[in-house]
Amino acid sequence: FFFNDTATTEIYTEQIVGSVRCVQETGTWPFLKISIPHMMSFNLFGMPFIGADICGHLGDSEPQLCARWYQLGALYPFTRNHNFIHGKPQEPFAMGQQTILAAKNSLKLKYSLLKYYYTLFMTKQGKGTVFRPVFYEFSEDTTLYQDNIINEQFLLGRNLMATPILQQNTDTISPYFPLGRWYDLQTGLIIQDRDEEPGRKTVTNKITDAPPLWMREGSIVLMQNVESVIRTSQLDDVFDIVIGLDQENQMQYGGGEIMDIRDYNNEDKVYERCVQKNCILEVQIDSDGKNQNKFYLTVIQSVNYSSENSFEGFQISKIKMYGHDLKDLGSVTVKEKLSDNTEEKEIGVEIVNGEENALKTEIKFKERYNVTKTDLTLIIEFSK
Repeated sequence: FFFNDTATTEIYTEQIVGSVRCVQETGTWPFLKISIPHMMSFNLFGMPFIGADICGHLGDSEPQLCARWYQLGALYPFTRNHNFIHGKPQEPFAMGQQTILAAKNSLKLKYSLLKYYYTLFMTKQGKGTVFRPVFYEFSEDTTLYQDNIINEQFLLGRNLMATPILQQNTDTISPYFPLGRWYDLQTGLIIQDRDEEPGRKTVTNKITDAPPLWMREGSIVLMQNVESVIRTSQLDDVFDIVIGLDQENQMQYGGGEIMDIRDYNNEDKVYERCVQKNCILEVQIDSDGKNQNKFYLTVIQSVNYSSENSFEGFQISKIKMYGHDLKDLGSVTVKEKLSDNTEEKEIGVEIVNGEENALKTEIKFKERYNVTKTDLTLIIEFSK
């Protein structure tokens, strides 16, 4: 039932893996929808680098379907548009302006998260799932076992949930949100708060937008500015740290991971540092127990980080904090503190507040901050 088209193969954690695409889909709305359980199936089979042919492989697709397929397909681990030799051209430019904008916005989102994907694959080391059913993280919520949820929404790793539009002639859907606070990854708006019961929420997504992607509370995701990027070799080592705060009692916190390597284009080095060894860094944030407007952002080596690796680090352009209420606080200081008990060093930043109901704060570094040492703490303190 599944068609395996391996474009590249390599020895990877004692397995032969490569890019895999689903059965040759027809360019129809039912095949758009069924591609989601296909992705999950291949992840269960131990082949997470999977994708379906965007816009469909057989038959002639149409602009609205193609636009929605770009939104979903940009989130596949393996993303490509491909159809059979006798099919009507289905490149974005052949489908019209709506499809062009949908493809552009969706693929820019994918590129901004590309190193999040790389890190997911590297932490799994050829085992486990990347494109996952939502019940994997919320197994006690029996509603998530319903077919209409399994087939229509999914997780990318543990921290991001996608709810694409899979129906024709609509910009509005009602996906199901499990227990907890969920943030819009790109805006910081809260779609469901932690004091609400799990349930369906109304989501609007224009056909020219990027796909709806939601950030789980307690998560940190490192994203990149890709405004001028047109190929992966142009991705640099500069990140925006996006924080979706969780809270327990009076403590707020979050955590995520990133690969410790500056040059992702050097395949030999990636293999040596991150496949043969372990190159995963943990990025964590915790609030001060006595001062709710003071936070400690740390970058540390993961438990299994290889002692043979020298620390390479990365650069930070912005810190985006979702979920912290600034109230009347309008200024921020950021100080660097190393574990060797050196004096705290203040770093130049400016604060950009988002919409009030978004509980969003953006801290922009006046000069890119270079993370050059592990066991680093940035002390972030808000004040009037």
